[in-house]
Amino acid sequence: MIRLPVSGIDVEIRTPTGAEELFLLDSDGTDMTTALGLLERLARPTAGGHPTWERFTITDVETLLLELRRKVLGDRIRTDVHCPAEGCGAHVDVEFSIAEFLEGHRPAQAKHVTPDAVHGWFRLNGGELRFRLPSAVDQVAALRWPDPEGELVERTMAPQPVPVRQRRRIEAVMEAMAPTCSGALAGSCPQCGREFEMEFAVPNFVLTELRNHASFLYDEIHLLARNYHWTEEAILTLPSHRRMQYVERLTGVGEPV
Repeated sequence: MIRLPVSGIDVEIRTPTGAEELFLLDSDGTDMTTALGLLERLARPTAGGHPTWERFTITDVETLLLELRRKVLGDRIRTDVHCPAEGCGAHVDVEFSIAEFLEGHRPAQAKHVTPDAVHGWFRLNGGELRFRLPSAVDQVAALRWPDPEGELVERTMAPQPVPVRQRRRIEAVMEAMAPTCSGALAGSCPQCGREFEMEFAVPNFVLTELRNHASFLYDEIHLLARNYHWTEEAILTLPSHRRMQYVERLTGVGEPV
């Protein structure tokens, strides 16, 4: 069970089957759009109901994606980047725990903020400025505009226009209430000592890893259908770890010596 950090609801994530892996491989949507489609198939609140995940904050959605990655591939994220220092270019290994990463991105109690009369909106004490936390649907919609950041401001702050100083204040409060999981990760090169930042975009990273994990799905379907005469539909109902048990028996991989 996962308790989402912003909404506070408890959620169960189902292990993906071949059907969800096929959805990922065949999807041509944007990262967040594809991620939301995947969560619609796999995530359910323990209290029941069928929420529209795109209405949840970006923090809750990205938390679910990281928890899904942990369920399928484990807690440790391992990747590498090239050192950006001129004349270096060394491989730099990056490794961290998803659990520890999420613990470091827990919401904090924002000061000088009270709930507004409109559900989901908040008001800065001592003024008329109101705001709501950006949702995944806001992010998807904003990316279609020439100025995504400006579009997000128009969607989530009122009344418009918001003075720059007050806008920065609201953005700081938003970050406290719903810390962004995507962003820059700090690192340093073990060879030249250069400190640098690498961009960590949660939807892109998680979906890429899950697609790579499912990259042999068509070959596996072909092998199982040819040998066991199962339908594609039947094969796609199997979680990947069970499907691989049959594949390994057919290919001899993993057999005892």
